[in-house]
Amino acid sequence: MKEVTFHIEGMTDASDAEKVKGAVNEVWGIRKAGVSDDLNKLTISYNEEAGSLVDFTQAIRACGYEPIQE
Repeated sequence: MKEVTFHIEGMTDASDAEKVKGAVNEVWGIRKAGVSDDLNKLTISYNEEAGSLVDFTQAIRACGYEPIQE
């Protein structure tokens, strides 16, 4: 299992956070997704044999946000 943190540009409130978490939870291989208290970071844990970083970044972008891997 791999863990990655993204800074999410444009995510400013709980509604945005839920939208982003919902999108990444639809990607095959996701194990866990959490948003920081200041609502600008998303940390995901995923099975790298089932999903890829590209899949997660595409899902976030499809919601209208820009992920920047930390």
